[in-house]
Amino acid sequence: IMKWLQWTIGLRLIIIYFFIAKNYIPNWKSEELMWRNVLSEYPESSIANYNLGTYYMMSLNDIDQAFPYFSNAVKLNDKNITAWINLAVISGKRGDIQTAKNCILTAAAIDSTLPDLLKNRAYISAISGDAKAALADLDRYLYKIPLDGQMYYYRGMLKLQLDRVEEAIVDFSEAIKLDNKKADYYYQRSLAEQKINDYNAAMNDMRIAASLGYPLSPEIRKSLGLY
Repeated sequence: IMKWLQWTIGLRLIIIYFFIAKNYIPNWKSEELMWRNVLSEYPESSIANYNLGTYYMMSLNDIDQAFPYFSNAVKLNDKNITAWINLAVISGKRGDIQTAKNCILTAAAIDSTLPDLLKNRAYISAISGDAKAALADLDRYLYKIPLDGQMYYYRGMLKLQLDRVEEAIVDFSEAIKLDNKKADYYYQRSLAEQKINDYNAAMNDMRIAASLGYPLSPEIRKSLGLY
C-alpha cells in the first residue's frame, strides 16, 4: 500500500510540475526540454522516462533515442505494458527479433487482451515469419477495434501471403471503405484481383492507385493509358 501511495503522490507531483512548466516557464515550450527537466527533478519516474521515449518515437521517429528511455521506464516499473510493447517494436525495427519476442511476451504476461498488444504482437510475428500467428492476433484485434482500416490492410497482406486471395480482397475492400485515399490499398487489391483473373477490376484499382500517387513504372502507366 505504501508503495502504491508513493507512486500515486509522485504521479500527481509530476502532473502538477508538467502543468506549471508548460504554461508558465517560457523555455519549457519544447516538449523534449520539458521532459528532460522533469527527469532532472524525478530521475526515477517511469512515467517521465516513458513520455520522453514516446516523444522521440512518435514526434521525431527516432527509435534509437527512444529506446533507452523505454528501457529505463520498464526497469523502474516492470508493469508498464506500453513501454514493453514499444521496446518490442523498436527491437523489431532494429532487426533484433529475439529481444522483440522477449519484450512482447513480457507485455502479454501483463495483459494479453489489450488491443495495442494484439496488433503489435501481430507485427512481431509477421517479421518473424509466422504469418498464421500474426493473422490470429489481427483477427482478435479487429474484433475489438473494427474500424481500423490500416489493420484490415495488413490482414489482407497476410492473407495474400497465405494465398487466401479472395479473403485478402475482402480485407482490402474494407480498408478502402474506411479510408479511400490510401494508394497502397488500391494497389494491393489490384494485385490480388490479378491473381483471380479479374483484370478489369485490377486495372481500375491500379488507375486509382496511380491517381493517388502510387509510383508506377512508366511501362505500367502506359499500359493503363496514363501518360
